[in-house]
Amino acid sequence: MPSQIGKLASFDRSLAEIEYRLRNAQAHEALGVLRRNLQIRATLYDIKNRWLRGQGANTRALNTLATVQARIAAARDEYRQARTALLALADLLGYTNVDQEFLPLEDKDIRSMVEAEPGSGETRRTLSWIWRRVNAADATEEETQAFVAETIRVEWGKSRARAQRYQEEIKLVQEEMNRTLRFFVWKAADWRRKGVAFRANPTSTEHAEGSKAYAERQAVLCQSLHDAFEHQWAGVPSLVKSAYDEMERPDLFYQRKQKEYERRNKTADKVFASSSIPSSLTVPDSLESMNLD
Repeated sequence: MPSQIGKLASFDRSLAEIEYRLRNAQAHEALGVLRRNLQIRATLYDIKNRWLRGQGANTRALNTLATVQARIAAARDEYRQARTALLALADLLGYTNVDQEFLPLEDKDIRSMVEAEPGSGETRRTLSWIWRRVNAADATEEETQAFVAETIRVEWGKSRARAQRYQEEIKLVQEEMNRTLRFFVWKAADWRRKGVAFRANPTSTEHAEGSKAYAERQAVLCQSLHDAFEHQWAGVPSLVKSAYDEMERPDLFYQRKQKEYERRNKTADKVFASSSIPSSLTVPDSLESMNLD
């Protein structure tokens, strides 16, 4: 690559310009991925602290956070590599202010909108430069607010698209479940038809009875699979309906979580009360009658 060759050897200037455009897009894309995953991490922390209780739920949340953190680290490294290449190419091509267009990404800069810089309090909290205009280090407050608003709109649009895809996936899964049940019903009936089907070649009674028994066995197997799946999926429609209700009315979601939280606290209080040591102990009469002098 021209950014790696530098001035060690001659090469066509157009190649350096092509790499510069590619690295420019790579840096912007890396910052976009970084911003998106930082907001996801902030949301996951909020959900974990407010609603998740129990070892299993917290373990799953920590695994998800580890995955998001790995994406953040990958985006950070990708931006730093792209910036290093851009600075090298800018020196070759004679471009200026590239170091001001793409600022150095320090670890303290990698934080969400709601996080304060390490070592500073809430009263002195400032927005990290990654949420401001990338192509202007000295952007005005109005330009910064416009860029942040545009970034939030883009992220909202992506989140809405993902939510719509999830809803489509739910409908597809429900249809697949219904088709699976219908298939087993059809397959059981098909095996029973095969058990009594007309045969062109004459067969013995034993062979006919064996074929019918085998067909009936397969039909029963299909019917048992149908019944098992139908039993397992019996509560799915009500769960889907409640999920759609909570999407239309978010207050239902918070009410449900609050009830679950209160129920867990009551259960924990009962367990603690049953395992606590009594405050007063009764002394047996036999001990009271003993002369301890």
